[in-house]
Parts: sequence; C-alpha cells; structure tokens
Amino acid sequence: MAEKGAILKVTKDLRAAVSAILQGYGDGQGPVTDTSAELHRLCGCLELLLQFDQKEQKSFLGPRKDYWDFLCTALRRQRGDMEPIHFVRSQDKLKTPLGKGRAFIRFCLAHGQLAEALQLCLLNPELTREWYGPRSPLLCPEHQEDMLDSLYALNGVAFELDLQQPDLDEAWPMFSESHCSSSTQTQGRRPRKNKHAPKKIPATYGGPENVQIEDSHTSQAICLQDAPSGQQLAGLPGSHILGEPWVLQGLATKEDSTVENPQVQTEVTRVARREEQAEVSLQDEIKSLRLGFRKAEEQAQSQEQLLRQQEGELQALREQLKEEAEAQRCCTIHPPLDKQQEAERRDAMYQEELGGQRDLVQAMKRRVLELIQEKDRLWQRLQHLSSMAPGCCVACSKIFGRLSRRYPCRLCGGLLCHTCSMDYKKRDRCCPPCAQGGEAQVT
Repeated sequence: MAEKGAILKVTKDLRAAVSAILQGYGDGQGPVTDTSAELHRLCGCLELLLQFDQKEQKSFLGPRKDYWDFLCTALRRQRGDMEPIHFVRSQDKLKTPLGKGRAFIRFCLAHGQLAEALQLCLLNPELTREWYGPRSPLLCPEHQEDMLDSLYALNGVAFELDLQQPDLDEAWPMFSESHCSSSTQTQGRRPRKNKHAPKKIPATYGGPENVQIEDSHTSQAICLQDAPSGQQLAGLPGSHILGEPWVLQGLATKEDSTVENPQVQTEVTRVARREEQAEVSLQDEIKSLRLGFRKAEEQAQSQEQLLRQQEGELQALREQLKEEAEAQRCCTIHPPLDKQQEAERRDAMYQEELGGQRDLVQAMKRRVLELIQEKDRLWQRLQHLSSMAPGCCVACSKIFGRLSRRYPCRLCGGLLCHTCSMDYKKRDRCCPPCAQGGEAQVT
C-alpha cells in the first residue's frame, strides 16, 4: 500500500505542477522563464518520475547510468527526433548523465517536444523493463496515459529558457527568493550541491532508508520542521519544495506514519516475483501451444486440400476408366481381362490411399482437441495463480501473521494455514483446490 501511495503521489505531483503552469501561463498570459517557481516544481517532478524505481546500471569503468542514457537508447531504437540529443551532446560543459538529462528536459520544454519524446521512449515496453523496476509509473499504462496527457497540455505554453546553463550537473537553475535563510539574507541563489556529494533516489519514494541529504540542505530542512503547519509550504517557493526530490521524500516520510515490516515486504516481494515468473512461464507455454495449434490447423487444411485434389483426380480417373471401358466394349464384346484387372487394382489403390488420408485428418482433429483442452487447463491454472493473495491461506483466506505456520502446495505454490493442513501429507502435500482438481481428473 505504501508503494502504491508513493506512485500515486508522484503522478499527482506532476499533474499539480502542470496545472499550476497552465493556470499561471496558459492562454497567452506570458512565457515561462527560469525565474518561475512553477518551472522549478515541474522539473523536479519530472526528474523524480524518471528516476523512480530505476534499475542501477553502470558502464564499463564509467559512472552510474541515469535516465539520460535511457532516453538516448530509446530514441535511437525508435529512430525519433535526435535534435535534443545532438544539442545536449554539443554542450561540452555538461559532464554527468544527470546534468545532460536536465538539459534534455529543458530543451524539450523550450521547443514543445517533451510529450512526444517521452511517448517515443515508452513505445518499447521491453526496453523500459530493462531500465525500470515493476513499481515505476512508466510501466503502468494508466499512469503513462495520465502523464502524457498532462505533458501534451504544455505544448500550448511558451517557455523562454536559457539553454546554455553550464551548472546543470550540480542542480537545477534557481533564481527565486528563499525565505528559509537568515533574516539579513532574503534574496540570492540557492546554494549548489557539492559536485562529489552522493545522489540517490530510492525506489520506495519517501521511505526512511537510502536518503542522503547534503549539508547545504540542512538549513532548509530545519526551517520546514520548525515552521508552523500552515507556513511550511508558504515559507519557501515552489522551486525549493516540490522541485527537489529530497524535500518530497521528507514530506512523504512525515505523512506516512506507518512503516511496514521489512520481512513482510521481502516475503510479499518474493511471492509476487514467483507469481510473475510462473505467469511468464505459463504465458510462454500458452504461446507455444497456440503456435502448435496454428501449425496443426495449417497442416489439417493442407491435408484436406490435398484430399480434395486427390478425390478430384480419382473422379477424373474413374470417368476416364469408364470411357475406356465403353470404348473397349464397343470394339469387342469380351474386353481383355488383364486391363480390367489393372483398372480394378488402381481403383483399389486409390481407395486405400484415400482411406489413409481420412485417418490422418481424423488424427489431426483429435490432436487439435487435445491441444485445446491442454490450453484450457493451463488457462484455469493461470487464473488460479493470479487470484491467490500472497499473504493469505489458499483454502480459508486467513491472513498470515508473523508467527503463523505456512505449508506450501507443491502444485500451485499456494500457502496453507495450520488448520487447513491437517491432512496435508495425506493429499501428497497439495492444497484442497489442487487435491479436488486431481480427484476430478481421476474420476
């Protein structure tokens, strides 16, 4: 539930940032510039979305890959517009993948190409799964549609941005006021992060682990904690609150008061991964069965066509034989006995071949029925696996506690509670649904 809430919060923050820009700058109200707090909020939400549950990938003797490498790979495979890629690579002052990814986002915003570029990058689900984990909103079709709809709405807004920013490797450019500093200092740019400071975005979005905050952010975090609840968001501009992932994580940590047990999370993740692997294997087996079924149908059709062709040839031969017999009858009253025997022998041979072809067609039809039944059994098994709750008993749906004893079924992998497993060994270590299914097959 916490992971689902984190995903919903990421997409909700992005929609809120887009709505703020549309309200403030839509309908020709003016261009969005680098001093706009709404721009800082939007850029932070986009970067957090592209880094959410991103798998760790490293190049040989190189730095850790970021969403910039994913965008380059996806656009190159889809053969999309490479103008943003060429522009970012022409910026010699940008050294890190993070800075290049930020320059890519700013270039696409300025040229109205952000929604189209992201849509091209998400056209290959296999490539997206290689770069992101299963909790990423980029792998959910509903979240993808909401994100692209929101970004396409920004095409009607003008962005006048300085695309030659040399310090994007350190942080997003910010020029708005900061009210969290001392009373004597009320204006100025936000202090940059150290170049060698660790940068890590956790996949759980808002968990208490794996969050590293630089020393330059400590004063702003203290201001957020000490300020009243009504002034925490008013004391800082949107660029310092919703534009930085570390503040979003801090707010999410305060809102989420319940922390799940790591062992329960690990167990749920392991069961879910096992179900996904079983589902993938079943899908592959179903695909192979469908392919075999399709080949069997094609063979049956070809055999039927060959049978019809042979029946036509047989009919033509019969007519020819009849004509020859009539001609011989006209020539002589007693036709030669050997020709008649040859014709009968050929007729018997064709009849035998025709019977063999019919038997082959019947065998193919029986095989097709067997494949259909096997496919139905696999589909029912897949539905049974998908309907199982990972933390509940298969028989009585009892929710397992920490100290609950569990008995796994050797057929479907489901878990039984201690009450439902009284005759566990008598059923050959099977759950009641699998045991009933086996008895039904025996009867």
